[in-house]
Amino acid sequence: MTQRKRSKVNQLVDEYIKAENYKRTSWREKGNLIEIYTFKTFASDLSFSWRTLRAGFCDPTRFSARAKEAIAKKLGVNVEEAFPDDKEHFYYSEKSAYSLFSNASNEMATEMNKNKPTVVILGATGLVGKTLVSILIERSFPMTDLRLCSSPGGQAKEFTEADKTYKVKPFERSVFDGADIVFFSGPDDMSPEYAPDAISAGAVVIDNSAHFRMKPDVPLIIPEVNPYRIKDHQGLIANPNCTTAGLVCALAPIDKKFELEWIAASSYQAISGAGVKASESFIAETKRVVEDNFKNINPMDFPFNLIPAVGSFNGVQNFNEEDRLIEETRKILERPNLVIYPTCVRVPVLNSHSISTTFRTEKPFRPGEIEMLLADMPGVEVIDDPLNRKFPTPVMADGRDPVLVGRIRRFDDRTGGMWVVSDNLRKGAALNAVQIAELLLQNQRGES
Repeated sequence: MTQRKRSKVNQLVDEYIKAENYKRTSWREKGNLIEIYTFKTFASDLSFSWRTLRAGFCDPTRFSARAKEAIAKKLGVNVEEAFPDDKEHFYYSEKSAYSLFSNASNEMATEMNKNKPTVVILGATGLVGKTLVSILIERSFPMTDLRLCSSPGGQAKEFTEADKTYKVKPFERSVFDGADIVFFSGPDDMSPEYAPDAISAGAVVIDNSAHFRMKPDVPLIIPEVNPYRIKDHQGLIANPNCTTAGLVCALAPIDKKFELEWIAASSYQAISGAGVKASESFIAETKRVVEDNFKNINPMDFPFNLIPAVGSFNGVQNFNEEDRLIEETRKILERPNLVIYPTCVRVPVLNSHSISTTFRTEKPFRPGEIEMLLADMPGVEVIDDPLNRKFPTPVMADGRDPVLVGRIRRFDDRTGGMWVVSDNLRKGAALNAVQIAELLLQNQRGES
């Protein structure tokens, strides 16, 4: 740690002490979370922990009005910007005291155990949660400890993976204590409620919900496409939607070389994307329909049917899955005005999403160039031999890591099409999240 960086932190601490007119003995009496004296001891030592900083300067209700004014002044922003009333904006606004303190200390801090972090999975009993456990084991992800807990309100459970039984405990906030990486794998409303607690405990959150994906200060990452965005995180990284992940892996190299003008994408999304209960219901209802000789089929149910509605209707013309496909693709590719025409369909397939896409580029491409680009793209496997009926299918992608691409066509020198299939529980969720965690560790170690 440089003297300049130590001085910066000490100045911030001194400003707070002066504003609060605290004395060393008052910390325990007031039960204050911050404990500035302890913090100063850490800050002046080479073994300074960023976790201490985050635990100290993350709860706006702990600051007096005078302290807020002093800190805002020191940070060069007004009080409303430094301490917004909304809890979510306090954690994720660029100008909040939390973000500015984090940025000021990021380089001198040891954010996590770089060799073997402590990992928490919140929502470990769901399809994605269990897949996270499986992939962490498969990829030999280095961990000091793996803590599994249910979503808030859930019960203790057990499940077996790779001949090992895992115990999932009911959620308690204390699970975040000492955690380095927390995977959020549950309903969208869980993340804004509990992610700040995990971050304030010093962990980095990798969130699989939709809640934070489009926040401008939260990086939305596919490691094969925009790994450099890992350096932008302020304690939270968003995992993209399951449909977006597979499609963007295939589109990214095309956009990079030929610049996409527009995309038309129709997704054929598996039942597993709707969760455990939907999958179990689909299997039971399919059996019932077969046993009943295909009588009394519900026209709005999944078995032997197609439902052109994924998620909730936005009140205009799209369902929210289609809006996510538009917005997330633009954000990851950093093409805010890219024209995208999506249609998302739930199909009677148990696992793996498929996407038929047609695209037009700004620059012309020759026959075979798209195939070569995709063949060189990490995380993508080209299976394209229609003469011998070799092309990707959902069954082929199930349980596999790569995004499979086939039926690659060139309609003219700027228009093409392809068929993209990927396991929505793996690359569409758990695998991508684990790859983000691996990227996080590499970034902490200074590896390229």
